[in-house]
Amino acid sequence: MWRAHEAPAPRTGTPTSSLPPPPPPLPPLDPMPMQAARSGSAPAPTAAETIRLEIPRAEVRPASSRAARRAAASRSRWLVAGSAALAGTIVFAVLTNGGDNARSVEMLLPSLDAAAQWAGLGLDQVSILGHRFTPDGDIFDALALDRERSLVGFDGEAAKARIEKLPWVLSADLTREYPGRLDIRITERTAFAVWRLGDRETLIDQSGRVLQAVPPGSVTNLPRVAGETADREAGTLLALVGRTPVLAQSLTLGERVGGRRWSLHLADGSRIELPSEGEALALDDLIANRGLDNILARGPHIIDLRAKGRVAVRPLPHDERANRVSNLAAPLPLHVGGVAP
Repeated sequence: MWRAHEAPAPRTGTPTSSLPPPPPPLPPLDPMPMQAARSGSAPAPTAAETIRLEIPRAEVRPASSRAARRAAASRSRWLVAGSAALAGTIVFAVLTNGGDNARSVEMLLPSLDAAAQWAGLGLDQVSILGHRFTPDGDIFDALALDRERSLVGFDGEAAKARIEKLPWVLSADLTREYPGRLDIRITERTAFAVWRLGDRETLIDQSGRVLQAVPPGSVTNLPRVAGETADREAGTLLALVGRTPVLAQSLTLGERVGGRRWSLHLADGSRIELPSEGEALALDDLIANRGLDNILARGPHIIDLRAKGRVAVRPLPHDERANRVSNLAAPLPLHVGGVAP
């Protein structure tokens, strides 16, 4: 029977080797864990097989440190901004002598309008529609384009208010069309009557607004009123007269007397004196039963309605017949609401 040779015992006196003993051999691989891994149910590792990985943690700084950094950055920004503002104030004061020469320094700074025009927002084209009696020059003057040359700084509401102050303009609609166009649509007032005050005649609208002056006797297709406050009361008078076709077709002038009542001049020279109050009721009494037609058929008369409930009729004096008002227009059908000249 074969036996392994036994290692001889070390000799006495012979120095032993200082090399460490060899490591123990690795255990053979067990095929069972591999099979279990393929099946999806790996056995739990033993204590000897457990491997621990030590992952170093990131250094966590307290929130108070971050807040302090943000506060420091904010203080730094405010310090820079304050320094810039202070420097700008000092430079402005030096250049303008404390603000006295501020306008002369404006030329040193870039203009907002120039920047807007460079960016394609300059006010390059203006379109005006709807106006007939308002001159283009008056509208452009109201726009004040010499002060604003871009749509950025253009104040549309202020321009609209200035345009609507023009005599003929009832309303103005302004539309900005970028990049550089402004559209203006004008709605004009309608001439309603001719107002004579002294030797001057003007066109007025239904509210009494003066539209423009006209040569005396040049406008013959509109009703005519005269006297103080006649411009403001013309709409009420012509609405009253328009209720009676005979009176409307014969009326040549409505004269305001003392700013209180009307005297109606008719085409045949007759005159109707209306009271200061109750004009409509007085006219209704006169027109009832064709009273006005019967009076006018007898020639020029003065019809006095100033006494309440009474109609006084007297022939027109001969001197008034001979000196008919020379500037009264020929009677035309009255169009209540007026027509533009």
